[in-house]
Amino acid sequence: MPGPVKIITITITPSEFDQILETKLDVKFARIEKLIKEGPYGSAVIQRQEWISQSQLADRLKVTRQTISKWRKTGVIKGCLIGGSWFFDFNEVIRSHIR
Repeated sequence: MPGPVKIITITITPSEFDQILETKLDVKFARIEKLIKEGPYGSAVIQRQEWISQSQLADRLKVTRQTISKWRKTGVIKGCLIGGSWFFDFNEVIRSHIR
């Protein structure tokens, strides 16, 4: 049977508690980030999706809306039809052209 348990009481302020918690979270997030970067997929980059309209995509890529439509129809880029309008994940479009 284990011996007696000692209970130690400390007093900290809410800001000290926040600082301790923030430090611990920073360490945990750094470990997660390292695992992602060194994971089975190599240097993984996590980016949020940025859905933009066909016109916005054409403006950003300095091409016409007809070019975007042609690329979508031929499978060069992928889009999503929502309420009769096409939308594209800008980051995915860029990644697909870098490969």
